[in-house]
Amino acid sequence: MQALILIKGLFKVCSRVAKQANSSQNHSLKSTIATFCFTAILLALPILVIGQIDKELRLGLPKLPLNSPNTLLLKSSKTNAKTANRLISANTANVVTPTLFNSIAPTSVLVNYVYDYIPSASNTNDLVGVTSTGMIPSWLNFTPSGNSTRDTIHTNFTPGAITQDTNGNVYVTENYPALVFSSLKIYKITTTGTVSVFCTIPYDPNFEYAQSYGGLVIVGNYLYAALYNGSSRGGIIQFDMTQNNPVGQVIFNDRGIMGLTYFNGALYASAFAFGEILKIVVNQANPSTSSVTTYIPFDPASDSLYPWGICFNSVGDLYVSYYDRSDINKFDHVTLRRTPFYVPSFLNAQLETDSEGNFYLGGLNYNGIRKYNSTFTSFINLNEAGIDSDWNSSFFINSNKKLFYSSLSNSKLKSVNLQSSLIGTPSAVDVGTYPITLSATDGTTTATQTFNIVVGSLVPLAPTNVLATLNSNSVDVAFTAPANNGGAAITGYTVTSSPAGLTGTGTSSPIRIQGPPDNTNFSFNTNYTFT
Repeated sequence: MQALILIKGLFKVCSRVAKQANSSQNHSLKSTIATFCFTAILLALPILVIGQIDKELRLGLPKLPLNSPNTLLLKSSKTNAKTANRLISANTANVVTPTLFNSIAPTSVLVNYVYDYIPSASNTNDLVGVTSTGMIPSWLNFTPSGNSTRDTIHTNFTPGAITQDTNGNVYVTENYPALVFSSLKIYKITTTGTVSVFCTIPYDPNFEYAQSYGGLVIVGNYLYAALYNGSSRGGIIQFDMTQNNPVGQVIFNDRGIMGLTYFNGALYASAFAFGEILKIVVNQANPSTSSVTTYIPFDPASDSLYPWGICFNSVGDLYVSYYDRSDINKFDHVTLRRTPFYVPSFLNAQLETDSEGNFYLGGLNYNGIRKYNSTFTSFINLNEAGIDSDWNSSFFINSNKKLFYSSLSNSKLKSVNLQSSLIGTPSAVDVGTYPITLSATDGTTTATQTFNIVVGSLVPLAPTNVLATLNSNSVDVAFTAPANNGGAAITGYTVTSSPAGLTGTGTSSPIRIQGPPDNTNFSFNTNYTFT
């Protein structure tokens, strides 16, 4: 801002001096003043560039190599009609609309069967939270979503990369430690909120003052951490999670890594300043001998040098977010052909996807975290508006759609439920009708959904595999008990013959019927009673 003010001031001064000189008949004076003005402006321009670079470094952005021909701050801006059209369509696609429920609730369930409803509401602005405004029966478990579930987990350090194990424990790296690089730690936060140091990053000259932004992955019993501190400073470390305070084993340490993911037996990493995506087949017994190959090489034609977030969809297509461009690139799982998706006004960081094909993108320009559809044509904001929509480079989404994210500017680790659920299994005593009312809001507009859940009893299924064995003056009828008892224990069975209507009773298979003659053909019907 100061540089812009300086340049504007120089323009004003030069303009006034030029007007005065123009009225003069001294041609030598005119030439001298023109040379002065031109030189002053040339000297001011580097101040503008240096000021912008200093601003980004002070704000904590990754250190981009300034000698690169593709350096973000020194590139010219390319704007054309196609880009303008994409900007217009992206803006019009995100006009705020009222909150609406877009899911239909099941209204009946049978005893001993699971009732499972995932309420869903949406608009094109912010995260929609779903809560219950009425009584929820005891046999149902309701999980709300949205701002009412937002929670600050820990605030005593600046959080970086995040992941979670199958037991619900959260692991998060400490970025920007107050002391030297050896104090960079990975913390473990239990489901009860207990915080402990899981491990400390081991000494390595190439890890000096390194940070971990989006590279923390658990594979089996091993935790993998990606580190970045410049083009050739950083790498990937393996930790054995079965040990207390495990010592990290270096896989490689010759290039800085931003993003890290696991897919189909291998780790994939974004070598930020090299513009490459690496494939690592880890030798867990001896990590330093792991196979490291280039999966996606740097493509000068793409004009995208700084890959950050990486993730795979269900079929194996790779998606990469680029920090220096407003692009998400898809690489086909068969041909590796590149398909770009335009994401306006965003300094892209971590990228993840879910089982439904949605994408989650973190950013470094105070746009928070966005949830995009599968084609990146619309999004909603997942941060709490006006509170923590800042630099959210790191986050993790578990299988229950719970989002853990770091808020770098205010040194907080937060979580929020992105998906509501209404799940339960009624028993025989729960037969009846239950009114349910749910409410959804984005903080501005609200919608309600009201419905009844009818719990019905179920008549047991008929016994199967009926087999009669004929004796001299009786028949033994064997059968298989029904797979579902209708919600109450079966207390007895009745077998009836046809013809003659002879019967036999019992509590289990087989049941004997007395009296049929040896030379008569009979069929048997097995009934049952229950309470």
